[in-house]
Amino acid sequence: MLPIRSKVAMTPAMTCPTLLSLLFLCTVACSSGRSSPGEMGPEVDGGGADAAASGSSGGSAGTSGMAGMQGIVGGSGSGAGGVAGNAQPAGAGGGGGSGGTVEPDAGEADGSCVWRDTERRSDPSCNGTFEFCTAKQYDDRGFEVGGHIDDNCDGIADRYCETHTVDEEGRRLTTMISTFCDDVTNDCVELTYDGNEVTEISDVDCDGQDVYCTKSVLDDEGRELSTTTDYECNGPESCRTSSYDELGRPVLSEYDDGCDGSPNTCLSYEYDGETGRGELDEGCDGAPESCSEQVLAADGQWLDDVNYEGCGDTITSCTHGVFDEHRNRVGVEHDETCDGMPDECAYWDYECLL
Repeated sequence: MLPIRSKVAMTPAMTCPTLLSLLFLCTVACSSGRSSPGEMGPEVDGGGADAAASGSSGGSAGTSGMAGMQGIVGGSGSGAGGVAGNAQPAGAGGGGGSGGTVEPDAGEADGSCVWRDTERRSDPSCNGTFEFCTAKQYDDRGFEVGGHIDDNCDGIADRYCETHTVDEEGRRLTTMISTFCDDVTNDCVELTYDGNEVTEISDVDCDGQDVYCTKSVLDDEGRELSTTTDYECNGPESCRTSSYDELGRPVLSEYDDGCDGSPNTCLSYEYDGETGRGELDEGCDGAPESCSEQVLAADGQWLDDVNYEGCGDTITSCTHGVFDEHRNRVGVEHDETCDGMPDECAYWDYECLL
């Protein structure tokens, strides 16, 4: 869970090869879940594995919005349960939206268990010292109903306390956010559903003065097909479309800042057995600026990735996933120089919900 969504778009100067691989990671890994999409565009207030511990208790297509590793575990603000978890490249529009929280196998049945992650811990130096933790709460049906950030991981809720209401299917209906976990509600979010269309209305300060809307169309599997964001709820300002292959893996995402039909950022993916490749193309002119190669399990689950400068042969960074015996992802280790010594780490815990 990160600060309430920013309306500042990420500029091309903020783009890096690492971001591309994390975008790919999210779209491959976070492809299931319930509820609605969030606002388009990545957060810009974090990066690397450190941000992995700060996923929102919300989950939705927009978020998987990324501050570095944020795409793996969700974005900021509120939202509705983790629809396709589409990644947000630079230039995609405003802030992070409602974080996609579904991991590759988290939330899937394991015998009599349904696994849900309950706490995420940020270890920015990979030395066992945690900077902050993100806690999540579930009701007796296993639906997420709240969360907060715990600075210093001392068991005290310090920032961004969220309370959610959900329907009988677990879809998010409302979210109330208290920035400092006091008696002040700083952001009110309402979600409505009409078939495969989801509309999210966010009211910053809950005073009706700073309202913005996000509308998404989902396929029958809950994957995002299109999303529009409107910062004043008076006409779309940012648009995104996404497509998938027959296995449900992302193939192409196009981001159109002005919704004029001319995408300005394209994110494409190719697959060959247990490898994947992602390309980030600013300008959608066929000349990608960043590329990333991924190692995938036979079922498509992300394992590791290597990032390349300018889509050439120069390796810039590596990312490694850590999994438990139930195939839940329990850690992400980011290695800036690919020397086998991780520089930023994040880990999280799961519990079995029967």
